[in-house]
Amino acid sequence: KLSELQASFAANSNAIKATGENVKTLGSWFSSIAKSLGAWFCVSRVIMYGIRSIRNMVTATIELDDAMTQLKIVTQDTEIAYEKYLDTISKTATKIGSTIPALIDSTTMYARLWYSLDESSALAEYTAMLQNVGDIDVSDAQNAITAIVKAFGVSVDDIESIMDKLVITGNNFPISVTQTAEGMNNASSALAAAGNTFEQSVALLTAANTTIQNAAKSSVGLRTIAARIRSTKTELDELGEAMTDAEYGNLVAALTKYNVVLTDANGEFRSTYDIIADIAAKWSELSSMEQAALANAIAGVRQQSVFYSLVEQFQEASGAMDEMANSAGTLQESYAVFMESITAHINQFKAAFQSLS
Repeated sequence: KLSELQASFAANSNAIKATGENVKTLGSWFSSIAKSLGAWFCVSRVIMYGIRSIRNMVTATIELDDAMTQLKIVTQDTEIAYEKYLDTISKTATKIGSTIPALIDSTTMYARLWYSLDESSALAEYTAMLQNVGDIDVSDAQNAITAIVKAFGVSVDDIESIMDKLVITGNNFPISVTQTAEGMNNASSALAAAGNTFEQSVALLTAANTTIQNAAKSSVGLRTIAARIRSTKTELDELGEAMTDAEYGNLVAALTKYNVVLTDANGEFRSTYDIIADIAAKWSELSSMEQAALANAIAGVRQQSVFYSLVEQFQEASGAMDEMANSAGTLQESYAVFMESITAHINQFKAAFQSLS
């Protein structure tokens, strides 16, 4: 029995030893295969990354070409001019943290308004800067700039000054750049026609929006008030605020009662801003009944809340006027902060990649 057990142990021991050797050999074999596969996968990843990069470069090139094609259709300039423009706009995109196709599309939009290629390029640059600083949609920025330029006769050389004033007002008063842009897009033409400067228009919008906090409603209210003060029938009809001759007579009589004159020494209408400033100066002296009657005469039935905000918060308007008078450089200062953001760095990388493509 003992001999049999010893023989069995010896056989089992040899079998176990042989199995161990086999396992070790199999493990080594798998390790060798894994190393080979690892190296192969690394090479494959590099190759696939290269293929994807080439595909991305093709896509970027096509996107740029499409944008440039639309610009060429609109402007019909020379190839030399387009080469110069593309080189300039590529550098601009990297400088301001924007993308090249976005700037080209914006340039095309302004070119459709009969601006030259150089003027359209400058307007596109300022649009991108206002968009980034004011956290505003590009189309809203374009519409606001166009409305302001057309209504107040602003030259391209003065655009940066306009941007300074929009940004400083948005930074220091209870109205954002987005709200100001929306309001100016709605009311610039009407306020300019009513004798207000750009600065006075922004100041009025700031005061109106202080309690309303709705740029669309504030701007419509301003249009209505400006039109009623001048009895501009076409504007009032468009707003659905038709005014009879008798109602206008009541308005003139109400203002005359409080020594607020509508015209200057030359018989020309004074600006809406100046008239509201005179009313605001006397507002606290009026009884609640007198205030209600004056509000009804000037603002009609639907826009009295805007009128109340104007006269009761007029310190915001005068404060905005003071800030805008000393706003030079505000856009560049604010933009320096944006350029430190992750978004700006990502866009700079995109612009560099698009330029390389």
